[in-house]
Amino acid sequence: MRLSFLQRLFVYITEGLPNRIKKYINYKEMQSIRMRHTVGRCGEALTVNGSFKGFGKHVFLADHVNFNDNVFINGLGEVHIGSYFHTGANLTIISTNHNFENASSIPYDKIRIHKPVHIKDFVWCGNNVTIIPGITIGEGAIIAAGAVVVKDVPDCAIVGGNPAQIIKYRNKEAFYKLKSEKKFL
Repeated sequence: MRLSFLQRLFVYITEGLPNRIKKYINYKEMQSIRMRHTVGRCGEALTVNGSFKGFGKHVFLADHVNFNDNVFINGLGEVHIGSYFHTGANLTIISTNHNFENASSIPYDKIRIHKPVHIKDFVWCGNNVTIIPGITIGEGAIIAAGAVVVKDVPDCAIVGGNPAQIIKYRNKEAFYKLKSEKKFL
């Protein structure tokens, strides 16, 4: 079967052209630039290794933030992410919820309740982490893969599970020594 001119043009634009220009385009840099224009404030050295959705003017990123693929941040209720934050793939941060208490309809009404999420410096989230509205994650905390964070996480805590529970704490002495020596990744 012979393809029409328009069909051949479509195939070239959707398959051939991207393969030809891929070597000239830095997709990581393009994603980082795109994200910088979607957030309220962004520090230096932002790295975006894949796709992202959500964000907005109520999302504030400090320096050296690193996102991996498939990040979703609902930033309507503000999300503050500290310096040297690292995440695995499939991170979800939600900062707003439906009003269901004393609602004017069931299961909820049209009112949105905004609760800011604060993630302090040097936090590392594994793959498939979900953080619900109103949470603060302390400095140096590690959130294990698959965790659903439903309550605040103390400094240097390692949490995991659904709902996330404290598994143990990092070696705080070693953490603060590395921090004072400015050994950051």
